[in-house]
Amino acid sequence: EQFSQDVEYFVYSQFREGEMKQLPGYVLREEIKYLQQIAKVLTLNTHVFSETRVKLSTCWDEIKNYEKERKKETQEKKLLFKQGFDLIAEKIQVFAASIHEETSLQECDQQITEILTFMRTVLLGRQEVQILKEQLYNVKKPVLEKARETEQIHLQKLQEKEKEKKDRLEKLSCDLKSLIQGASELSLEQLTSQNKALEECFQQLQWKQSEKQMLERLFKRIKDLINDNKEKTLMLLSEDDQKTLDQLHIVLFEKKNRRKELKEQLEQYRKLLGGSGLDFEKTIMYRDLMETDKSILE
Repeated sequence: EQFSQDVEYFVYSQFREGEMKQLPGYVLREEIKYLQQIAKVLTLNTHVFSETRVKLSTCWDEIKNYEKERKKETQEKKLLFKQGFDLIAEKIQVFAASIHEETSLQECDQQITEILTFMRTVLLGRQEVQILKEQLYNVKKPVLEKARETEQIHLQKLQEKEKEKKDRLEKLSCDLKSLIQGASELSLEQLTSQNKALEECFQQLQWKQSEKQMLERLFKRIKDLINDNKEKTLMLLSEDDQKTLDQLHIVLFEKKNRRKELKEQLEQYRKLLGGSGLDFEKTIMYRDLMETDKSILE
């Protein structure tokens, strides 16, 4: 009775409603073998022995039929997997043939994304997916290596450019400091000339805000030294030279005013000539006046 109940429970728990439950087929077959061996060892009456043997044989046949169906399904899936695999592999071959030296990594990634998106619509097994992804990577690999090499060259050039700029910054800074230290031994003309040359170097590059502020502070110190030098030079002038200098300042002031007047007059001529109310004679007259004032301005 106990053996019969155990067999009944085994059948009920693992083959309920005509379907296999929980354990895989090879495990269930081993369980059936053990139960059949126990039936031979135990002292059972003919009815229990036959009844349990029939139940276990029925379970064995169910396992066999189930595995047969599974095998059939597996074969059908493998066929579908192969069809999907061949379809994707053909797309990868076309993709590989389209790759050339000018293909960018972005273009390559875009095509790979399209293929991967299409792969999700096709029935594929895990092994097929892995193989196809490896094929895609092998197509992408040369493009990826070239992109990395290009990026490395670009980065190296940027580093070299940054180093060159840093070296020029240090040199310009040192030159400015040297000019400040040796300013007392230079004439006003020498100091002004060297400062102008350094200003030209300063204008040739785009500086960071912090670098620009640091250099401008040094230039300001040189400008202060130039102004001090000018004041000292003026203090050393004789009385006659100072009078001459004052007269030159007056002449310069008058010339600047005259220059301003001429520019304003020329602008008026341009406006008059740009209008449409002048006759031929007035047009000729204003053009002559304009050419005369241009010559005076020059």
